[in-house]
Amino acid sequence: MFILLSKEKEICARVVEACLIRSIHRKLGKKKRVTVFSFILKVLYKLVQMNGNKICSHCVFLLVSLILTANCIDAVEGSLQHGTDERSCMIQQAIQKENENFFFPRSMRLECLKNCSHVIPILAQWLYEEWRSYDASLTVEKMMGGFATRLNDDRIPMAFVVLKNEKPIATISLKKETSPEFSDFPEDSIWMGSLQVIFEERNHGLGGELLRFVQIIAKQLGSQNLYFYTSNPANVSWYLQRGACLLEERPFRNHRISLMQISLKDSIFFATH
Repeated sequence: MFILLSKEKEICARVVEACLIRSIHRKLGKKKRVTVFSFILKVLYKLVQMNGNKICSHCVFLLVSLILTANCIDAVEGSLQHGTDERSCMIQQAIQKENENFFFPRSMRLECLKNCSHVIPILAQWLYEEWRSYDASLTVEKMMGGFATRLNDDRIPMAFVVLKNEKPIATISLKKETSPEFSDFPEDSIWMGSLQVIFEERNHGLGGELLRFVQIIAKQLGSQNLYFYTSNPANVSWYLQRGACLLEERPFRNHRISLMQISLKDSIFFATH
């Protein structure tokens, strides 16, 4: 047990208060963490008041726990941020390489949707027109909401857009599939979706190149398989020609879909142009 004079007790209280302020501004930042640490300090102050001029070992333990936990959070967040920065850089490098090899020579540009989010209404309208005959529950607003969750450049979900004369001409996404109809697949599976090329730009290798590109990204993110499905049976042969295999057909939202997979293990990403 530690005995402090009233003056020393006041100094200790100021130090604890300073630690809280420093932790909030430099380490915590998020509401939930501030709430937890504020609670710990309230308990600490209460114990000090209950013990008069005595600060018991419990008080010291709480204070040490506060400081150590803040340091641990700082270290973990630093590590996570470093990993996030690395993934973002890796994906940007892949985009740059893809642009140099395929899109720039064709006066096109591949971008993360995050960098051109103003095209979301156009993309949503494309997919609504394409899929509304298969799923009566779809709306343009729902499609826009889906794209709004894909404004990332370092993690799933994310979307990519091809621009020509600053107008979107194609898109593709990588996502997690949370629909209960796919609960038999691993939770960490990466799914391809929303592959769409405007009619005027079809049959020039653009869709195949986007499919090849997202295989590279999915493999860089540690996935061994890329999953997807198509509602249009006519699309199955197109995917089979590009290295996919048909897993099965199953019901989905009042129609049947073809579930497909591309293995990324030791994949050789062939050129499609």
